[in-house]
Amino acid sequence: MSRASDFEGLEKDCAKAYTERVKDIKRIKRDTKSFIKGAQKETKDMADALHKKIDTDEAARKSKDTKEINAIKASTKKLIADDTKSRKDMSAALHKKIDTDEAARKSKDTKEINAIKASTKKLIADDGKSRKDMSAALHKKIDTEEAARKAKDTKEINAIKASTKKLIADDKVSRKEMAEDVAKEVAGYKRERVAAGKSWKGLVKTMAEKRGGKVAKKPAGPPAERAVAKKPAKAPAPAGDAAKVMFLVKANAAGIKLTEIEKKTGLARIKAARVLRGLIDDGKITKEELLYKPL
Repeated sequence: MSRASDFEGLEKDCAKAYTERVKDIKRIKRDTKSFIKGAQKETKDMADALHKKIDTDEAARKSKDTKEINAIKASTKKLIADDTKSRKDMSAALHKKIDTDEAARKSKDTKEINAIKASTKKLIADDGKSRKDMSAALHKKIDTEEAARKAKDTKEINAIKASTKKLIADDKVSRKEMAEDVAKEVAGYKRERVAAGKSWKGLVKTMAEKRGGKVAKKPAGPPAERAVAKKPAKAPAPAGDAAKVMFLVKANAAGIKLTEIEKKTGLARIKAARVLRGLIDDGKITKEELLYKPL
């Protein structure tokens, strides 16, 4: 029962507080309306008074401005009249000064022109003599330099001739070595071909014997033709040559030409080219234009 009565009292207190709050809100609204109405009346009165003052001040300002403008007009008219007279006097004095200065300038210019003519005439005479001396000295210098150039060119031409002669001799030796290498390669190829023919004949004979048949008289005809058509396998380059070439290519990471390899290793050009091709096939080096580079 005590808790129920407490809740009942709390409900009454809440209802009473709500009623009082509603009354306070109505009173605040009423007071606010009354304040706004009074403020609007005061604002209107202030606006009317302000407009009246502005009109009065504007009328006074217009009257004052009119007086000042009239005074400025009168003053300006007087200044223009005085300035016109002063300009006429200044113009006359200026024209007189210009005429005087122009006469003096013409007299001075005439004197300067005569002096320049006399000086120019003297310079032309002196320049003619100077040009002759310069021309003689220049011709002498040109002749001396031309003789020196011819002597230098002759030396260079002789040096080029000697160098060309040596290159031709070296090329003949290189061509001879290349021809010998080619002859060796051809001889090796022929030997390999003969050996291959013999091996083929032996194989055909063995197969025929195992089958119990007779050996044909010309069993090696077509295979021999196929052997000729096929490119013979090149004998691998000696390990020593490949190692020398590989070492040289690695030492020149930026690239090295075949002619340099031939010169530094002492190998014939065709042999050096075969070693390089083998290294390229093995993926150890690469070729970019005329340069061989390590991978």
